[in-house]
Amino acid sequence: MYANSINKVSKLYKYTTSEVPMSKSLVEMFHSETSDKNKKKIIEPMCQMSSDIRIVFATTALGMGIDVVACHSIIPYGSPRSILDLVQEIGRVGRDNANSVAILLHNSIHLRSFNKEVMTVFTTNICRRQVLMSNFLKDTELEELAKRGNKHTCCDNCAKNCSCGGL
Repeated sequence: MYANSINKVSKLYKYTTSEVPMSKSLVEMFHSETSDKNKKKIIEPMCQMSSDIRIVFATTALGMGIDVVACHSIIPYGSPRSILDLVQEIGRVGRDNANSVAILLHNSIHLRSFNKEVMTVFTTNICRRQVLMSNFLKDTELEELAKRGNKHTCCDNCAKNCSCGGL
């Protein structure tokens, strides 16, 4: 689960571990102020199938260059600072080509602080993947992306409009 500040990451971690005390061995917190020793303690198990870590509350400090094994869900919480931050966050998921999900979690207070590009992804009624990737791809590449995707597994907006009957 990504949040855009150390304060938010700390609050999410503290809330989770206080509400579910037995989760302390399964939950970690990662941000720029995490010691190198703890960063290594978190990253190494995440790169192995046998990891006991189930949830990591993190800022974008947990980002590029880390190949997390079997990560199938990401939750950006609140307002990512930019489209690039959002892409880096959700880019951690599904690297093994297994079905994966990114759940963009926000409330109306978060919407006030979104930049325009990020706001468009959260508020659009059309394909969220297309809107997100329009910041990085040419029109011809976007058309190819649209042809390849299964509508019922693309995004919540596509799933609403999918009539294939698939799951």
